[in-house]
Amino acid sequence: MILVVLIGFLVTLSIFSSPMAQETEKWQLIVRSESNNDYYIDINSLSYTDYHTALAWYKVIPADKSTVFDRFKHLRLFGFKSANAQYFKVYCEIDCRRRVLRFLITTVYDADGNIVRRDETLNARWTSIPRQSTFDMIRDVICKSD
Repeated sequence: MILVVLIGFLVTLSIFSSPMAQETEKWQLIVRSESNNDYYIDINSLSYTDYHTALAWYKVIPADKSTVFDRFKHLRLFGFKSANAQYFKVYCEIDCRRRVLRFLITTVYDADGNIVRRDETLNARWTSIPRQSTFDMIRDVICKSD
């Protein structure tokens, strides 16, 4: 009896610790910018605080001829270029009432999904969200009630 319970526990543990079970991202297109960059939100990561801020992961997939992304790819941070970057994910906090945002985690990926660069900070500076910008459109969607 104990052996059956132990085997059942081990089978359950292996199922829930498998990569397939850990796949909790659910990406949904939220905005396509004027330059045709696609902005997705992981709707499973979206959460709200008591202070009218929204936290979520965003994935940005640039259009082939995106000047903003081309500039980003040629930045040198910590001595490394991101020339082979294909898309990136950011963990972003948006203050719905004050119309500001900050990027807490930025991860750059190559075409095979490998991480090219990852930057994290606990004390990112708040930045104003320009009117009519892509993140202003995102703010309008996720801050419906504010």
